[in-house]
Amino acid sequence: MLDLTTIIVLELFTATLQGVAWLFIWLTWRHLYELKFLGAGFIAIAIGFFLLMLRGSDPPAIHIVADNFLLKLGVVLIADGLAQFLAQPRYPWLGRLMMVFTLVFWTVSLVVVPDDVALRIHASTFFSLVMMGFMIVTLWTDRSQPALLRWITIVVLLEYIIASLIHSGFQTLPQLGFATSESVVSNTNAWFFLQGTIFLSVFFACVFFMVGIRLSTDLRRTNDELLRELSERKRLEAQLAVSLDGEKALLDEQYQFMRMVSHEFRTPLAIVQRAGEMIRVLIESPGPGVVQRMDNIDGAVGRLTTLLDRFMVADRKKADLLQLEDIETADLLDALHHHFEITGQSERLCIEPDTSLRHVTGDMDMLLTVMINLIDNALKYSADHETVLLTVTSTDDWITLTVTDHGIGIPAREQSSLGRRFFRASNVGSTSGTGMGLYNAHRLLSYHGATLELRCAEAGGTAAVVHIPAAKVEHPAAGTR
Repeated sequence: MLDLTTIIVLELFTATLQGVAWLFIWLTWRHLYELKFLGAGFIAIAIGFFLLMLRGSDPPAIHIVADNFLLKLGVVLIADGLAQFLAQPRYPWLGRLMMVFTLVFWTVSLVVVPDDVALRIHASTFFSLVMMGFMIVTLWTDRSQPALLRWITIVVLLEYIIASLIHSGFQTLPQLGFATSESVVSNTNAWFFLQGTIFLSVFFACVFFMVGIRLSTDLRRTNDELLRELSERKRLEAQLAVSLDGEKALLDEQYQFMRMVSHEFRTPLAIVQRAGEMIRVLIESPGPGVVQRMDNIDGAVGRLTTLLDRFMVADRKKADLLQLEDIETADLLDALHHHFEITGQSERLCIEPDTSLRHVTGDMDMLLTVMINLIDNALKYSADHETVLLTVTSTDDWITLTVTDHGIGIPAREQSSLGRRFFRASNVGSTSGTGMGLYNAHRLLSYHGATLELRCAEAGGTAAVVHIPAAKVEHPAAGTR
């Protein structure tokens, strides 16, 4: 004859090990969060069997209700976890309804008919029919797992349903039981718990295989995604290589163009310079005005030739471009005023220097080119009667030159685009230009660690603000005079 206590202890250890196994699997693969419901379900069943094992010969009603409630709770958690794992409808209300039914029915039956064990077994059979049927429907509608594995699991669940019905039948029709007490299955409760232990083991194996297949599918999907990403990266790398080759070709063309421009500009400049020299020779006693104009021509030709030598040569390095010197801010302002006086625009330029002007360490030609460019833009995009204001302020670390006009201004949506090569604002109309001035200004200022900021002026128009690092003042050593 089977020993009921031994079977319960066996089922206790079986459920405990399976619950711990599911929890460890969940901790290893956290994205399979559904497994924690399976682990909790098996742990609840194990606790229920532990309480069942501790029953005495005459257990109190609350003890009977508690261990059976935990056993049913474990089944509900397993059914819910299986539905989530297979991405099928959960129907949580069904599990709650069956738990309420178990709690109420068992409590009432123990109060009203405490000796009628068959009634409570029938209630357990009904619970098994509902919950196992729910799991069968879940497996029936699933298509993520192999059909053979789903059918094996359905057969296992059907076996438990049939065993529950047989168990209830033995309670209802005892004459159908085995007559001799020597039979190893004459204890129907021990027989039922034994097949329950087998059921838990087989069901665990089925779900374990399902998890393995799910992980294998996820791994294949991840590998496929990685392969697609790798293919996409290779495609992008190929496109990038083509783009780099194209960019290199464009740079080569640009360098060739720069060399051509440098060469072609030198010829007319040399002619202008030579013509100036001949004029000086042919005019015997030129007046002061002629001498002044000839000096202006020589200065302009010399400055343009210097710019060609330094900025139009493609293979120059930054160290070759920069010719640093100590520049008094006043000298820079005088050079600016002189340039616009030559071009006949000095009347439209108003310069307000700082009373405490300082000096900077920089390249005079570069800084002069930047400021002439900014002032030219301000004059170009302002009405003929409008003046352009150049203000100079200084702090311990910076010298700020601000060119303010009352011209057409900058569209707000295009402010971030200004300074790109060949970009011109949409409101410039037919005004001539190439869109290279601000780009060159940013580039030349970057050599000095300086910055250019363009913003809308308070009274309309545009304010171009240049921040140049001030030259460090070396203080005399202590004790010197």
